[in-house]
Amino acid sequence: INIGHHFYSVVKGENEVAPYIAGIKELYKPGKKTIIHIPQPNSKESVDKYGEYEAITDIIGDYIETDPVTGLSIFTCHKTGKTVRVANFVNEDKERQISLNAMRDDAVLDQVDIIIAVKMAMEGFDWPAAEYAITVGSRSSLTQVIQIIGRVTRDYPGKYEASFVNLIQEPLAD
Repeated sequence: INIGHHFYSVVKGENEVAPYIAGIKELYKPGKKTIIHIPQPNSKESVDKYGEYEAITDIIGDYIETDPVTGLSIFTCHKTGKTVRVANFVNEDKERQISLNAMRDDAVLDQVDIIIAVKMAMEGFDWPAAEYAITVGSRSSLTQVIQIIGRVTRDYPGKYEASFVNLIQEPLAD
């Protein structure tokens, strides 16, 4: 298991909705079963959770469609050209509930490549294939951090490594 942190600059790029998006660009690894926990609304790191979701999916690839049966958003990965299926646990719309229900089926769960979540996919959530977690911002609860790490440390056939990265704002110092 790899546990670490990565810093992002407090100064956001010209076309970025939030400063941490540059950090996601650096950390995203196509082909890894990934959970990205974006900051909670009204936190110092969050600007607009919907805009942040869109910015992250722009990093992943080009949107194709949303599967009406699974609720998963389907993208073509910019880096690999492969199809990537994303579970959107940021929006509170019907697709989220469809995805949650569909992901109770192991066949659907195996199709998921990335989960982008706010306050979800932690305790009581099981995705054994997950191997890489990126958590943006600090968490006030050590229990919550342990729960997030626990999402990627489940045994799963063919999984030999698990990584947890806490993406935090770089200290402001000269």
